[in-house]
Amino acid sequence: MGIFYTDAEGRCVDVNERWCEITGLTPQEARGEGWAQAIHPDDRERVFTEWMRATKANLPFKSEYRFQRPDGLVTLVFGQAVAEEEDSGKVIGYIGTITDIAEHKRAEEALYRSEKHYRAIMDNVAEGIITIDDHGIIESFNPAAQRIFGYSGAEAIGQNISMLMPEPDPSRHDGYLAGYLKTGKPKILGKGPREVVGQRKDGSTFPMELATSEFYLKNKRIFIGVVRDLTERKKVEQELREKEIVRAGAVEASRAKSDFLSSMSHDLRTPLTGIIGAAETIKRMVKKGLTSEERLDKLLKNIIGSGWHLSSMVEDVLDISRIESGRMKIQYECVNLKQVLDGLYSNLNTQASEKGLAFELDVPDDFPPVRADEKRLTQVLFNLAGNAVKFTEAGKIIISARSSKEDKKLVVISVSDTGIGIPEEYLSRIFDRFERVDQSGKKVGTGLGLAITKKLVEIMGGGKSGWKAGSVKVQLFISL
Repeated sequence: MGIFYTDAEGRCVDVNERWCEITGLTPQEARGEGWAQAIHPDDRERVFTEWMRATKANLPFKSEYRFQRPDGLVTLVFGQAVAEEEDSGKVIGYIGTITDIAEHKRAEEALYRSEKHYRAIMDNVAEGIITIDDHGIIESFNPAAQRIFGYSGAEAIGQNISMLMPEPDPSRHDGYLAGYLKTGKPKILGKGPREVVGQRKDGSTFPMELATSEFYLKNKRIFIGVVRDLTERKKVEQELREKEIVRAGAVEASRAKSDFLSSMSHDLRTPLTGIIGAAETIKRMVKKGLTSEERLDKLLKNIIGSGWHLSSMVEDVLDISRIESGRMKIQYECVNLKQVLDGLYSNLNTQASEKGLAFELDVPDDFPPVRADEKRLTQVLFNLAGNAVKFTEAGKIIISARSSKEDKKLVVISVSDTGIGIPEEYLSRIFDRFERVDQSGKKVGTGLGLAITKKLVEIMGGGKSGWKAGSVKVQLFISL
């Protein structure tokens, strides 16, 4: 056989003399990408695809393909390769062989003429090989089949093949075999490998690949099945799927963070620009001796407003950092919820009135106190109610508080509005970091407000009955 060795990227490092005889290439011509370029152009893309699929799944590479020799001859070969790994599992290269198909066929015929060689093949191939007669009785059961199913040859030979199948396959198989013998019309016979479920001696089931065919030996019909255990392959595929999910999640998180940082830098520059611009104007007014109190008052209000806006954004970033690092300090106390909501109402009602909104507070006067940090609870409620005012252009806003029907130890606070609502596609992630949504298409704010809100409520022992969000209402659950 021709032997070749590549590095981890598939670049040829070395070949033996027989490999050169088969391909017509010198060792120097084979090195690097040379071996791949010598593959027949019609086979090259397929071979590359099969190579990448096998190496990605850490499976052996097997394929038939042609070499376009320098002397113009086309050589058909069977190639196979396996990975060479360090103790850590890192792939450092691949070692493989190529066999001239014509020579391989001749060698195969010689092997089958020899019972000793035939038995050697049966005993050493990785696939399970099972033969049965036309009644479904097992006649041969090679060592690989014994390892796969857990039966010894003595236990399996003479038994019906249905012992290797979980219900309801046994009765179906007997019916299929009888139907085939009667009509001669195969359903699966000779149609290539297919994935089925096998059953081991201990009763456990596993995925396997099965290829079936038939032949006659001295006028006796024999069915042969070649079985490959797919357990490890499925495990690898599942691991790859899980890694892909994790990778996709990391990419999405990275994208959201990148969008946040980009937008945050813009949002921070906006109030800074306002502060600097107003300060520069005041400087010019003082230099020129201008003393318009009305103008100065307006500029100072702009500076103060921009400063508070900037402070709020910085505080959001600091809060999420404290929460995620476990440094958020909570001072528990008995909080008069009615009093907190009255204060919130007083604070936001002016903004609501300026927009022509009705602002209603629905909280019983005798509502019991809740166990929370009053400062953080106020922050939570201001975030929710502030959003309602910001995104409602007409109609009303209602803040209500009631004892939870599901858990008497919890109070449910609802913030309802008649605003633009939350798009359905965002409902599942509105409490995630960096998520910022506006029906107008313009993202506003830091994208941290609702994430901070959710975390704070959970830290204070709430949120145990879940979070609910709809097009017009957000509910949170806080411990009484």
